[in-house]
Amino acid sequence: MTDERIVPVPGLWGDCTSQEAIAAATRIAEGLEPDARPWLVGTDDGCDEHGRSVRWEVRFDLPERRSEAVVTIGFTFDEKAQTHGDAVGSVRLLPFPSQGSELAKMALAGQITGRRLRSVWRQQMREREPLPDDFPDSSVMASAVAPEEIRSAYARITRMRGAVWVVETRGRTRHLRIDDLR
Repeated sequence: MTDERIVPVPGLWGDCTSQEAIAAATRIAEGLEPDARPWLVGTDDGCDEHGRSVRWEVRFDLPERRSEAVVTIGFTFDEKAQTHGDAVGSVRLLPFPSQGSELAKMALAGQITGRRLRSVWRQQMREREPLPDDFPDSSVMASAVAPEEIRSAYARITRMRGAVWVVETRGRTRHLRIDDLR
């Protein structure tokens, strides 16, 4: 599946926090594979002072499919009323190796074995650790940077900094360690 598929997301309206987006996206991703692991959540559409956004992207590793699912939780917009409404989800699958990549070209040419590809996939999954269940919601992140305007934010685990929220505000990028927000 490389096409984008749109699905309704019941229970959300107007905007949501990162944890609400992860919960909705996880239901969608687990429909593809029960062992889906979220490893990144983020928004490029900014957050309000409560950590709510009208669009979140959640990335999942799908171990059995050897692919990544990109699930976006967004909201309809009523032009007349100038408000956001019902939540909708879109899902895109990105197979491993990605089309056109050097690994894909090597696989097509028979220059790399299936065993080696599986090994590279496992290594990639180790480098993208799943988000912990208890990581602080975007509402906590937003209160930590208040009163600055949040232009984009994403949470993930990095080797250098551990679990972090990376937050872009007006002219500044901040790395908020998740352990410091708990």
